[in-house]
Amino acid sequence: MTNTQLGRIAMQLMKLNPVPVAWVETLDALKNGLIDGMETWTTATTAFNMAPVVSQYVGLKFIPGTGHVAINTRTLDKVGDKLREDIMESGYQAQRAVMYSNEAGLALISGEVPNPGPDTIFGKAGTRMNFFSEEALKECEDIASPTRPEYNRWHEKLNKMCGFSLYDEFLPVAREYDKDALAINVEPRRWWKGL
Repeated sequence: MTNTQLGRIAMQLMKLNPVPVAWVETLDALKNGLIDGMETWTTATTAFNMAPVVSQYVGLKFIPGTGHVAINTRTLDKVGDKLREDIMESGYQAQRAVMYSNEAGLALISGEVPNPGPDTIFGKAGTRMNFFSEEALKECEDIASPTRPEYNRWHEKLNKMCGFSLYDEFLPVAREYDKDALAINVEPRRWWKGL
C-alpha cells in the first residue's frame, strides 16, 4: 500500500498485512512477486499500466481515490479579489470536469464493472472483477470504523489542525448522500458563494 497512515490502520484492523511501498516501486514489486497485492485506486491501476499484472480486483469501496489541490488561505488572501475569484472558479470547473469524466471512465475505459467489456483496460488484461455484497462491505466498515481507538492519535492531530472535531463534523454531511449515488449525479457547487 501507499504510506497512507489511516489506510494502514484500517487494513491492520481488517487483519491484512499492509506494507508501505513507494508508489514508483509498486509496479515492479508486483511484477517480481515481492508483493502479492496492492491498495490503490482503479484509475491509478489503469493509468499506470498495472492492469496486466493485476489478476484480481477486489472492490472494497473503502479508501477513496481523491486528490486535491490546496492553497494557503493567507496566500489566497494576498492575490486580490479578481484573481481569487478566478482561482475559485477554476477549481469549480475542474471539479465538474473530473467528476463527470471519471465516473464514465471507470466503467467505459477502466472496466470497473462485474463483467468488463473486451475494449476496457481490465477486460483486455483479463482481470477478474470481485465486488463485495452489501453485508460484507458493512462488516468491513464496522471492523475498520474511524470510531475505533486505534485512530485516536490521528483524530487528535486532525482536530488540532482544523480546530474542531473533524470526524464528528464531516460524518453527518457524508451521510446526507446516498452511498450508491454516482458522482455524476452529485452537483458540484460554488461553495464559497453559498451556491
